[in-house]
Amino acid sequence: MGVTGLWTIANPCARPVKLESLARKRLAVDASIWIYQFLKAVRDKEGHALQSSHVVGFFRRICKLLFFGIKPVFVFDGGAPPLKRQTIAGRKARREGRKEDARRTAGRILALQVQRSADIEAARRRNRNLKGRRGLGTRLRMTRESCRRMIWKSMPVCSVAGRKSTFTTFPRSTLTRISLSRYPWRIGTISSMLRDYVPG
Repeated sequence: MGVTGLWTIANPCARPVKLESLARKRLAVDASIWIYQFLKAVRDKEGHALQSSHVVGFFRRICKLLFFGIKPVFVFDGGAPPLKRQTIAGRKARREGRKEDARRTAGRILALQVQRSADIEAARRRNRNLKGRRGLGTRLRMTRESCRRMIWKSMPVCSVAGRKSTFTTFPRSTLTRISLSRYPWRIGTISSMLRDYVPG
């Protein structure tokens, strides 16, 4: 009953026995081993433990032993001796420690998941804000550029032909190439001509 290495010691003396040879004999059964086997080994289709698995397992094995004429005698563990109590207390402490470690690990995992979700959300917000700012800057640049085009296209420019001044509109590409140094008139003369011009 819970002796470590018992089967290793008993293995040289052990031999397989058929159940038919044990007819009309009493067979001692370690009940705790059967209970543990059925509670741990028997599962449903989804892998969950069955609450009544030990009862069903006991019933089927008892029926099998009785079928071969064997009388089972079940041996249950009594009270634990002092040394065993210390072992049980140590096992319980280790189980509690593992549970506490599992709780701490679960808390760390949860904190990491929350932090990761917060980082992802913050990155999304930053990207959204950057996209919004880029779009606003593009719109502003387009607005300024369109204003420049409108001003350049609609601005009258003095073109000198002989002594008469006429107002014509030049494309922007032409305006960038025009310079007053190409004309023989001084800036003051052109300014006075523009001032004296009365649209007809």
